[in-house]
Amino acid sequence: MRIDGTVSDSLKYPFSNNGRFLGLLALLLGSFLIIPAFFALGYLLRIVEHTIRGYDELPAFNDWDKMFVDGLKYIGANIIYLIVPTVILIVSLVGMILSVRSGNSQIVLYLFLLLIGLIISLLFNLVYIMALGNMAHNERFGAAFEFSTIFKFIKGIGWLTYFAYVFVFFIILGILGLFFNVSLWGRIFGLAGLVVGGILYLLFTVYRNIARSRFTGLMYLNGYFSTNTDTEADDNHEIGENQDFETV
Repeated sequence: MRIDGTVSDSLKYPFSNNGRFLGLLALLLGSFLIIPAFFALGYLLRIVEHTIRGYDELPAFNDWDKMFVDGLKYIGANIIYLIVPTVILIVSLVGMILSVRSGNSQIVLYLFLLLIGLIISLLFNLVYIMALGNMAHNERFGAAFEFSTIFKFIKGIGWLTYFAYVFVFFIILGILGLFFNVSLWGRIFGLAGLVVGGILYLLFTVYRNIARSRFTGLMYLNGYFSTNTDTEADDNHEIGENQDFETV
């Protein structure tokens, strides 16, 4: 599937089942109770898995035990992948603030460290997308750290092409997000705008998370088929044709 097909499919997918869309919204609204948050994350991982299996519709809300465990795996992998770049960014930002306040000349060093942190954060996020797909496909937490497979799939796509996929997709999501800015709605329409903007923002949050999960699954498939030439797939491959793609 080409870059335009991957991106457009991901952006359209959240509308595949309105009832299940609202079901995820309900879980996200209840996330302050913590437990529903794990179910919501588990459902997002289920979207990745169902995409890899070849389904074009949002998955059903069932098998709640597995969905909860998947949520734990999702957040666990997220924390591990983010901890290194987050620590570097925090150290560099704190160092910059202290240097400015004390007039210390080491601010250049912390700026360099901040740049390194941003680059590492970008790399970790690129790898994390494919890692999440590998974890969903294999249904094992450890699969998120099978770097030989993860890097093989990314290399199969091509690092620059892979980056282009991710860049284009998230730029589009970012542009769409501008239209759902609560403060913007408030400035234009006042109090009523804040209310409407808040509702629209919640809906967009659900949309964004579903689209990202779909995109993750599609990217994994692109990597899989690019390195498995014996599989019947070509540039015109449609995701709906993957019904025989089995979970390991």
